[in-house]
Amino acid sequence: MGGRVGAASEPGRGSLFWFEVPFLPAEPVAPAAAEAPADAGGGRGLRVLVAEDGELNREIARAMLERRGHAVLEARDGREAVEAVRAGGVDVVLMDLHMPVMDGLSATRLIRSLGGPAASVPVLALTASTSAHDRARCLAAGMGGLVAKPLSPARLHAAIDAAVAGAGGP
Repeated sequence: MGGRVGAASEPGRGSLFWFEVPFLPAEPVAPAAAEAPADAGGGRGLRVLVAEDGELNREIARAMLERRGHAVLEARDGREAVEAVRAGGVDVVLMDLHMPVMDGLSATRLIRSLGGPAASVPVLALTASTSAHDRARCLAAGMGGLVAKPLSPARLHAAIDAAVAGAGGP
């Protein structure tokens, strides 16, 4: 990465460890675009279910979604995700593919079999596996697309907006 690592030690006083990593400045983003609430659902935020077994990934997704004005529900495995969708009040699901108890593909198939409004809730795969094969498996299970990890706010919000627009809104 073009950085440096170093250490300095003095007996009886301690040690100092340091690193330097050069980063390019981020491209500026207009504050209104970065913080604007979702347009989907008549100007209100959506109720987004984040089905992810990794706590850090849930926290990152929550921060990005809440910054956009969405309400966030959480599930730690596929079975919890199915139950949350069955209970209602979910506008879109971000579904990790690899979770304990029930994986994301199985959970999505079960959601699609629920019938009624729950069966049509948009589900997006939340995965680091974005090959054409993985995409085809997700679509065959009833998912509307993929959001690649690590998450980027722009990709996340664009995928959610497209999924909700494709479902006719919440």
